[in-house]
Amino acid sequence: MQAASLRPYDLLQQPIHDLRLKFDLDEQFATRITQLSSRDIERELTRLASLGIFPLTRADSDYPEKYRQRLKDSAPAVLFYAGEKALLGQPGIAVVGSRHLDEAGQECARFVGNACGLSGQILYSGDARGVDTISMESALEARGTAVSVLADSLEKQVKA
Repeated sequence: MQAASLRPYDLLQQPIHDLRLKFDLDEQFATRITQLSSRDIERELTRLASLGIFPLTRADSDYPEKYRQRLKDSAPAVLFYAGEKALLGQPGIAVVGSRHLDEAGQECARFVGNACGLSGQILYSGDARGVDTISMESALEARGTAVSVLADSLEKQVKA
């Protein structure tokens, strides 16, 4: 697709004949792509956009370059994001840890989050209960920036 200067969205607009020619595909494979891409993808993307959730594909110029460099072919084909996509791939500090903390652990998580916020470093975390949440909240309280990399539903998080 990149060689043909196409984005995944362009597949929705392509007749089978054009797919076969542009990508040198056999008829069966082109038919399969057309069938898969016609499954109400556009309607679902519109619904997600109404919630403030957007896709970012490896074919997009603003896909994080670090993901491409480090992960190569294992980089996710599609990322879904909500919020400021310019933060993706920016330098920062990743914080993850236990969900069950004593008072000293909680204080340490607050300290790290606060330090990130005050120093202007983006704090990356998974938004799980415990260290993740405490450090992210502390970074935000210090007027910093936090990015959640979720293992669960982005839609649930955005609606919360």
